[in-house]
Order: sequence, then structure tokens, then C-alpha cells
Amino acid sequence: MLWDNVKALLQPCQNAYVLFDDTVLDKRHSASIELTRRQSSGNEHRVLRGIGLVSCVYVNAETGQFWVVDYRLYDPEGDGQSKLDHVAAMLDGMVYSKHLAFATVLSGKTSYQIKHGMLSDYLIEQLKHPSVQMILA
Repeated sequence: MLWDNVKALLQPCQNAYVLFDDTVLDKRHSASIELTRRQSSGNEHRVLRGIGLVSCVYVNAETGQFWVVDYRLYDPEGDGQSKLDHVAAMLDGMVYSKHLAFATVLSGKTSYQIKHGMLSDYLIEQLKHPSVQMILA
């Protein structure tokens, strides 16, 4: 649904960035809301009750414009998916479904996490192309 609303507005760019980020939507006063769980919040620097959100942002490097193109709710008890599983699925979607060009992938995940489990072997080979770089924060 999000992609259907964004795709007509998005301005693709060969030098685009794809940014993956995870955040916790604070729901500490709403324990009865589904999908809330105790999880670490980087912004709060502590564990709190909230909803985990993993988002994918496409950044046009030439204009500086950006669009949220995909997101996933982090619910490991419900769907068995890790945050890295969600990132991998969204990255696959960027390449194989949305067919968006990009040159750089930005992520807060470590290179170990990426090498060992985030990406399919084929996608790892694609990202080794000299025109694509991966920057890890």
C-alpha cells in the first residue's frame, strides 16, 4: 500500500542511496496494544515497551529528496523474522520488485551481520559491483 502511494512521486537516480533504519515507537503506557514488546531503544538509551519498526528510505543523491518506500513491523514472536530478515526482504524488493536503481546502501548493521545472514548470495555478488558501495554506521 505504501509503495502504491509513493511510486508515482519518487524520482529515481542512478546514484541514489538506500537507507535502512530501525526504531522503537514508544508505547510504554499502552501495554495492551498488540505488537508491543520490551526492546532496546537507541534514542532512549534503555529498554522500553514499544513497537519495533524497520524502514527503508530511498534518497535521490542529486536532488536530496527522499521517500519512505517500505517498512516492516518487528514482531519476532508473531512472524519469526529478525530485523535483518526484514532488511533483506526489503532490499530484495528494491531490486527485484520495485526495480529501483541505487549506488549506496546505508545501514546501522555491522558488516558481520550483513555478510552472515542479511543478503542472499546473488545479492551479495550484485552489491560487489564497482558502482555500488555499502556504508555501515
